[in-house]
Amino acid sequence: RGRFIPRSLLTAKSIRKPRKSNDLAEFVGIMMGDGSLSKYQAVISLHAVDDLLYSKFVARLIKKLFNISPKIYHSSHDLVNDVAVSRVELVRYLHALGLPLGNKVAQQFDIPDWIKINKSYSRACVRGLIDTDGSIIDLVFGSGAKSSVLGFAGSSAFGAPACRYREGRAV
Repeated sequence: RGRFIPRSLLTAKSIRKPRKSNDLAEFVGIMMGDGSLSKYQAVISLHAVDDLLYSKFVARLIKKLFNISPKIYHSSHDLVNDVAVSRVELVRYLHALGLPLGNKVAQQFDIPDWIKINKSYSRACVRGLIDTDGSIIDLVFGSGAKSSVLGFAGSSAFGAPACRYREGRAV
């Protein structure tokens, strides 16, 4: 009596911790774009109509990588699907891979080094980032020159410098 008795309710559920791969790098890109990490949960928030098929892709990717079936919560009021996993071990693993807990914009984090040093991982990460937050912006300049620029949601928000343009080039 009086001893600590381990309870399954208090034990963090284990997850599959995959090796670094293109799929994992793409998932990191997805999390960088529309994801968030709290102390107990990883959530990717996607548009309920426009990103419905993508929500299912993300859920399958999570299952493939971590052997966890995420929950998809729908908010008809906000037209959002939250693909969520409530696992402390997943949060710890993703944080160890370089994803920040809390407000990622305020922390101004960067693509993790393990991704940047591998060209294939870099492409996969950028694919996930573009799929969630990227857009192509067609610009017309004073001289009539046209240019397409890759932009990201919120890239000029929160005090980040906005791009300036001169004769068809971002500077």
